[in-house]
Amino acid sequence: MDFPRLKKIFAGVSVAAISLTQAGSVFAAYTDVPSGVWFQDAVNAFVDAGYLDASHSRFRGSESANRAEFVKLVVELNGGILSTPPAVPSFDDVATGAWYYGYLEEAGKEGWVRGDGDCYGSHPCYARPGASINRAEAAALITRSFGLEATGDAAQFVDNPSGQWYTDVMQTAADHCVLQGDDATGRVRPGDNMNRAEMVVMLYRVDQGLTYGVDCGVTTGGEAMIVDAAATAATTVEVEFNVTLDAASAEDVGNYTVTGSPEVPVSSASLLNPQTVELTFGESLTAGHEYTLSVSGLLAADGTVIDDAITFAGYTSFVQGDGVLELSLSAASPVGDTVPRGAVGVVMLSVDVTASCDDSVTIESLTILHEGFGASGDINGVYAAINGARVTRKRTIDAEDQTADLRFASPLVLDPCETVTVDVVADLTSGASASGEHNLVVELPSDVFGNAKEVTGNFPVRGNTFRIAAVTSGTVSLTYRTVSPDEVEVGDKGIVIGKWEVAVDSTEDQTFYSMTIEQNSSASDGDFSNLAVRRTDGTILTNTVAQTVGDFVTLVFDPPFTVLEGDKVTLEVISDVVGGAGDSIIMHFEESSDLFAVGSLYGYGVNGQLYGSQISLPAETAALPDTVSIDAGEFTIAIDGPATQ
Repeated sequence: MDFPRLKKIFAGVSVAAISLTQAGSVFAAYTDVPSGVWFQDAVNAFVDAGYLDASHSRFRGSESANRAEFVKLVVELNGGILSTPPAVPSFDDVATGAWYYGYLEEAGKEGWVRGDGDCYGSHPCYARPGASINRAEAAALITRSFGLEATGDAAQFVDNPSGQWYTDVMQTAADHCVLQGDDATGRVRPGDNMNRAEMVVMLYRVDQGLTYGVDCGVTTGGEAMIVDAAATAATTVEVEFNVTLDAASAEDVGNYTVTGSPEVPVSSASLLNPQTVELTFGESLTAGHEYTLSVSGLLAADGTVIDDAITFAGYTSFVQGDGVLELSLSAASPVGDTVPRGAVGVVMLSVDVTASCDDSVTIESLTILHEGFGASGDINGVYAAINGARVTRKRTIDAEDQTADLRFASPLVLDPCETVTVDVVADLTSGASASGEHNLVVELPSDVFGNAKEVTGNFPVRGNTFRIAAVTSGTVSLTYRTVSPDEVEVGDKGIVIGKWEVAVDSTEDQTFYSMTIEQNSSASDGDFSNLAVRRTDGTILTNTVAQTVGDFVTLVFDPPFTVLEGDKVTLEVISDVVGGAGDSIIMHFEESSDLFAVGSLYGYGVNGQLYGSQISLPAETAALPDTVSIDAGEFTIAIDGPATQ
């Protein structure tokens, strides 16, 4: 169907940026919008149109969108401000001097923004311009302002129940591909606040006039499929699947074809983790060019055959900035030590990265060189951490060139004059050779990849030597347990949402310092709060954390909690359930390094560093870790509906 765009026709090409400054640019040069990221096309299109300000170095896609900037984009997409704003504000919380005043007045005049309690035209009346906007509210405003009509083509979202004020607008938005659900889970999260990336993607979709069944809602694969593909360099792409892969099949290059006129040869495939493969090409990709990756005959771990395809853009390097990056050995870099076989979380090198005061600097990746008389196979993998939090995937050291490329999960952005300490952390294998010696090094300025116009420092920047001891650290084995009851209600407090048993072998006592837990189901950050770990007798063992961030929470044992050798203990994670009716919670450990326990015999280094013991995580099944379902309970959460938009 055609949208009613008379305003846009009359408005011609009048555009303004989302922030106060107008800027014209063909492509977005934001340092935090990497090539191939899911919102890149929308950002580039809006920069090109003048709706976003490309003079800023960062887009800040993960930050919450507020009502004022959302309304501004809606008005711009409908032709801009076409009426002279009144001298007296229609909304009592929108001052005439505010940058968004004209946009809120235009939206109010058109009937798109009505204020709290449908108050437009009376006083007091509040629009709450600085407040966050959730996905249901955004859908209501979009369907209203763009005149979208329901077609009934899109399937009903599982978390969009009938009878709610937002039920129809959510489905109407889905009919026009504005809302498409999370990674084919069938969930749309109506109550979740939007971030800036989601905001521009939703509005970009509605501006394209898409139709369900033609432009979305068409699947090319079965249940097992490709989730994402992103070029990480000119000759590599990382491909993520929604299932655990068969290792041999995942590394068979015959299962992958990349076309883009002409076909690009795949020279190797490496399994980075159970669900992610890195493909290396025999020739460089063209920056920004669209390629299609086809997967045929690839086996999942359970034997399921994956036949799927996805498009991705050729890698585009960062636009060089004006900042200079200095890399130096941190004063916190640990003294060399002798460490037990199997030790995890061993910081072997700490570097300070400092941006000059001329400009911000973005770092995308760091290449680490392994040196010493020990075999690289003694090290299970290396990764980067900042303030104790892992910020890259764990990568194995290449046996030929003795290097590992650590790519930041999100580019590391340094503000002008800012210094950040990056720890390079190693996990050792339990079969490491005794007396093997290992150093980790940043050898050359070119090993620091980002947008700095120059990288300075006294290279090579080398960590101290760590020697492998003739002893092996103890092991902590974790077993998931069922949660009972596994149905909770909004309003429940101190309720169990995860449970597991930790067993210590007979090597040494283990003292637990921290655990990082991932919520791996449909519930969202903020749906459950005040998380802590306790024993089954009710004794609280950790600090209490307000909520998960990006589905992760780190809980610190206070004081550290000791389990004697040969013993086992059952632990529970508890929380208050404050939202997420219809959603579910699965609490699990993503990686073995996310549970940090120190052995009494071999975990305390001479250099003062704590060395984590080996952690054995169980294979996860459909039944365990347990799924906890959230019911609505007897609480009513008042929402003022579309009138608050």
